[in-house]
Amino acid sequence: MNCVKATYLSILWNGAKTDKFKPSRGLWQGDPLSPYLFVLCMEKLALSIQSKVQQGIWRPIHLSHKGSGLSHFLFADDVLLFCEATPYQTKVVMDTLNEFCIASAMKVNVLKSKAMCSKRVHESVKQSIKEISFIHFVANLEHYLGFPLIQGRATKDTYDYILEKMHRRLSTWKGNLLNKAGRVCLAKSVTTTMPIYTMQMHYLPLNICDKIDRVTKSFIWGGTVSKRKWNRVKWSIVTSLKKFRGLTIREAILSNIALLGKLIWNLLYDPQKLWVRVLSHKYIKGGDIWNIKAKGNISLIWRSILKALESLRQGFQFRIGDGSSSF
Repeated sequence: MNCVKATYLSILWNGAKTDKFKPSRGLWQGDPLSPYLFVLCMEKLALSIQSKVQQGIWRPIHLSHKGSGLSHFLFADDVLLFCEATPYQTKVVMDTLNEFCIASAMKVNVLKSKAMCSKRVHESVKQSIKEISFIHFVANLEHYLGFPLIQGRATKDTYDYILEKMHRRLSTWKGNLLNKAGRVCLAKSVTTTMPIYTMQMHYLPLNICDKIDRVTKSFIWGGTVSKRKWNRVKWSIVTSLKKFRGLTIREAILSNIALLGKLIWNLLYDPQKLWVRVLSHKYIKGGDIWNIKAKGNISLIWRSILKALESLRQGFQFRIGDGSSSF
């Protein structure tokens, strides 16, 4: 932090500059150096956790027997920590965070932190963990980065939030004041961006995909999503390419399958990724992904991958060559 403290600042107050003073912590708001410093600090936290995992002090969780251990996830300014639900491991986690806070001059906001454990953990253990960490337990993390963390089987109401977000976004625009080209461009930007994050991990029910397409059609032809309008052109033509007189609007179900196909491609040809190693060790277990059958007790994401696999199976085929072909 020497590059931050080795300077002097002054404030413009009522048209006059105040006396110069030396900053003790932090940067100017919007300073481009801030995210780089933050990434360096979080990298130190990740290395500290990794070191304790290698030493056997920090015990990560495993989703399968002898599978890859999960100790931490870092995304922007959010941190997810995983360990065994014991008072000793909780003390290890808190000591690691305290060391990081002393070194980086940061603080952990306990009020915004949540803890969650397996249902088999006794209440007395939870109370001991809470007394050490001062973090309250919750039964469900609900949302993370705006995405709902779904536990168990998905119901027909699970994905209604996508339709609500689309209705809010499109209703804020005066669609009846836009021409046809403007409504098409707006519909493309909304329908391709709003559900895309969910489509990358979940196989949406057919009725949800139909409702997404219906919202798009209503907005294009009528300028509003609340009133039903007659479709002047077949939807199959609207979703086709421009060279076939279409508007290149993607069907929701096809976009969903294509995005899940990226996960399948990574499972086949990118085995070094952490999530690929975890899912492969838990479900594939050295077998062939094409012959995996859906079992009763599997995660929602893996069930979605298997559904997309059935749709993409006929498009995958082996071809002998010199390895220069592109996908």
